[in-house]
Amino acid sequence: MVAPFDWQVGSLPRDPVPVDAIPDIGENQQIVFTEWMGRSPQDVEDQIGYPMTVALLGIPEVKTIRSYSMFGFSTIYVIFNEKAEFYWSRSRVLEKLNSLPAGTLPEGVQPTLGPDATALGQILWYTLEGQDPDGNPTGGWDLHELRTIQDWYVRYAIASAEGVSEVASIGGFVQEYQIDVDPDAMRAAQVSLADVFQSVRMSNVDVGARTIELNKAEYVIRGLGFIERVEDIEKAVVRVTDNVPITIKDIGNVTLGPALRRGALDKAGAEAVGGVTVVRYGFNPLEAIKNVKKKIEEVSPGLPSKVVIDYTQTTIAEVEAYAKSFDLPLITTTSQQYDSWVKHLRGTPRDQWPHWITTSQVRVVPFYDRTGVIYETLGTLNTALSEEILVTIIVILVMVMHLRSSILISALLPLAVLMVFIAMKTFGVDANIVALSGIAIAIGTMVDMGIIVCENILKHLDEADPNEDRGHVIFRASHEVAGAVLTAVSTTVVSFLPVFTMIAAEEFMPPLDEGSFLYMPTTMPHASIGEAMDVLQLQNKFLISIPEVESVVGKIGRADSPLDPAPISMIETFIAYKSEYKTDQNGNRLKFRYDEKVGEYVRDELGELIEDPLGRPFRQWREEIKSPNDIWEKITEAADIPGTTSAPKLQPIAARIVMLQSGMRAPMGMKIKGPDLETIERVALQIEGLLKQVPSVQASAVIADRIVGKPYLEIDIDRDAIKRYGLHVRSVQDVIEVAIGGRRITTTVEGRERYPVRVRYARELRDDAESLERILVPTPMGQQIPLEQLADIRYVRGPQVIKSEDTFLLGYVLFDMKAGNAEVDVVEDAQAFLQEKIQSGELVLPAGVSYSFAGNYENQLRSQKTLMVVLPLALGIIFLILYFQFKSVITTSLVFSGILIAWAGGFIMLWLYGTEWFLDFEVFGTNMRALFQVHTINLSVAVWVGFLALFGIASDDGVVIASYLDESFRKDRIANAKHAREATVTAGMRRVRPCLMTTATTLLALIPVLTSTGRGSDIMVPMAIPSFGGMSIEIMTMLVVPVLYCWAMEWKLKLGIDDPRFAKDA
Repeated sequence: MVAPFDWQVGSLPRDPVPVDAIPDIGENQQIVFTEWMGRSPQDVEDQIGYPMTVALLGIPEVKTIRSYSMFGFSTIYVIFNEKAEFYWSRSRVLEKLNSLPAGTLPEGVQPTLGPDATALGQILWYTLEGQDPDGNPTGGWDLHELRTIQDWYVRYAIASAEGVSEVASIGGFVQEYQIDVDPDAMRAAQVSLADVFQSVRMSNVDVGARTIELNKAEYVIRGLGFIERVEDIEKAVVRVTDNVPITIKDIGNVTLGPALRRGALDKAGAEAVGGVTVVRYGFNPLEAIKNVKKKIEEVSPGLPSKVVIDYTQTTIAEVEAYAKSFDLPLITTTSQQYDSWVKHLRGTPRDQWPHWITTSQVRVVPFYDRTGVIYETLGTLNTALSEEILVTIIVILVMVMHLRSSILISALLPLAVLMVFIAMKTFGVDANIVALSGIAIAIGTMVDMGIIVCENILKHLDEADPNEDRGHVIFRASHEVAGAVLTAVSTTVVSFLPVFTMIAAEEFMPPLDEGSFLYMPTTMPHASIGEAMDVLQLQNKFLISIPEVESVVGKIGRADSPLDPAPISMIETFIAYKSEYKTDQNGNRLKFRYDEKVGEYVRDELGELIEDPLGRPFRQWREEIKSPNDIWEKITEAADIPGTTSAPKLQPIAARIVMLQSGMRAPMGMKIKGPDLETIERVALQIEGLLKQVPSVQASAVIADRIVGKPYLEIDIDRDAIKRYGLHVRSVQDVIEVAIGGRRITTTVEGRERYPVRVRYARELRDDAESLERILVPTPMGQQIPLEQLADIRYVRGPQVIKSEDTFLLGYVLFDMKAGNAEVDVVEDAQAFLQEKIQSGELVLPAGVSYSFAGNYENQLRSQKTLMVVLPLALGIIFLILYFQFKSVITTSLVFSGILIAWAGGFIMLWLYGTEWFLDFEVFGTNMRALFQVHTINLSVAVWVGFLALFGIASDDGVVIASYLDESFRKDRIANAKHAREATVTAGMRRVRPCLMTTATTLLALIPVLTSTGRGSDIMVPMAIPSFGGMSIEIMTMLVVPVLYCWAMEWKLKLGIDDPRFAKDA
């Protein structure tokens, strides 16, 4: 069974089509990630980003290369043409990386290829939290403890799940051994930093000495010497003076502390630790999530536990007395022996636990899980498909009025749908909202040809001589409509060919209501990680206070992944909001018991709602909240605090697609290219101010990159000064690097865990400019010279991130549109406005500066240009197919006119959806505008695909009627106008019933789609509207085509034009 739905199929084997909420329409890209710890964005760009971009440009099939140089790392996106296979492109990049000429990159720098995934594959985000046995949050865990559990246990367990490409950690503190040396003590002991490095390295080594045989047994020999605790480092000998060993402890302080971090996580105002799971490219996302959850369930029982004592409810004496009575070790700040306590409590009934104690076990708690979106989307489609099939079957039973034929025709529907799934599986097409919407709008047309053939067979059987062979009758009836059926099917197939000409983001992705928002403001670039974290926590506290918001988890900076190149000024907050009504897993509304007399919902003794099939849905939004847009407005109001920018309206999946396509974190924006960063920033800020004046642009969402706003403290070495002391630049730089930033010397091996060992000056010796000036630099002559005598220390402004595209520096200006506008219109308004300012002289572009608009707008324009070519081509092919059927330009034109009529009907329906009076009435207390979700539908590529589906079926009725008109005229050999009219009426009466039936099945089958309200309906509805409107108007073709056909034949008779359908004496 390959169907994507979770149908209960018993013991039948299942190999479902890969399932996701939306298609992966991002760019075909690979990531090259290079780490260079402690280096500034400018150094990273000059020595890694630029030379790597130049080298990678020579790879075959490369379309463009985007580079991001940040503090300590470089991320390069290599964008390939769509025809390049994903893993082929990976191998080409690897070939290039392995063949880089010597000297391309700094010594010791090693570029790596990113995971075989894209950011769109981020299927599950989670936090690690301590919970009591009832699942309630209890805390009790330090951030470094949780990060250790995440890094060395949870992360690897989840990464082993099938289909997972990467699991990246975020938040908390990575533990490291920190050696803070005292330069005065080092000078007194005549110890250099190089001596410290060598000492620590030589104190962290295990060796093997093969084997030895003792008493006929083989023993493996190991020399143990890895660092296991702080004391091991303190005892490391640096040098010996007068037979007195000088140890690390003598010249510095060794502690366990947090490593430098460039990212943090916050949940509802409290700092947290978590991770993100990324699915492998091409793997079934739904299956991957299921595999991950199985792994989580498997490892959860083994996650660490501890006891948590609430000292506000007890005293130390009471705790000690309890411990003594059960022979338990005392829990103190220095000795936290939890295992015995946990074992004791788990062996004791819960009602006998002291009220002041509980256990806290680490649990994996997802806060973003794509399963919900996938299941709700599939549930909406499953419901729509089921209802469509049911409606179609009922229509067939009622109108065909022949049970066996009705069963035969109806059986085509489930078989056709299953055949589609088999084809999707065969050709590697994912089951997503767009693909399944295509099935949904085609349900009614799938049975059209079956109806026509069966109806004609039944008519012939009724009219045939009872003694005539039934097989001959059936053959004759089938042959009579075979040409029309083949022509109708051919036009339907041809009408969809333009879809196959669309590439990448032109697979037409209308906005999908994902049930969550991704709020992405930025702080000022000069903000420290502590300041950014304060802003994030305050923001999250405000956001979680919104009644419609269910959970808020925010991130600053980056996760430990090449897929997340974010500076600490960038905020990403996942905001999950409640559905309008309480729903089940598939997004279906639940009903609860309601007391009509009291006017309230009935609740149980725990205060929970009681499900009741005869009850009412429970609305979870406030009265003034009508749509997700209203929730977004509340979010932007709550999150508007000093120190942050606003943010465009984004959702998690949509945001990843946008960033993959354009490199920007907004659906619309401008790319400003220029000769240097200062010029780019100046122009970008000027354009920011102008764009805010465009009427269709949301002024608060216009944000230009603050490129050179990061404070730098530059130490410029005086070469004349160091020459006097016999120093090299490298010697001074080594002191600067180690004393201030610290250098990783070695890594400990502690079972499965690995921790770095870092050396640098104590904090009080490097925490301000004056302290830095007093850093001592040793000379070859044994002198210690203050840094201020060797270099000039100054404050300057520099870049936080350096962005480039194909080696050209650039900056972004992001913006968003006001509600009710179309993206293309907004961009065109902005273009015209800026052009006007350039012509008036208000905006002057410096030499070497250019700008271009980017985002979804590009996809729309590209797809429109494609459609302008392939759409007329498809219509031309349809016309030729019709001509080959009728061999007459006049008849072909008459039938082809049905497409134009249907086209008009589709646009009329779109116009009606944009009016305020259409369907503004109630039936049985239900408002029709609400039922059919009547609102303005912008003309998008999704709507055009709906028109393509319409073109293929709009001519079907005309083909059927015109084919029989030809047959009728040929059979009767028309002699005069009266004879022509009689033949026309006969043919029309013969074919009006099957035409009405096919139109009815198409229209009625679309009603469940148009009235669907679950997740994904906002994509299905725009695709269905053109077909519904077009087929509603197309009904007239069964009247217009016969009349025009007869009129054309009468004119031929009057003018004496010969025709094989006329009698010889006509």
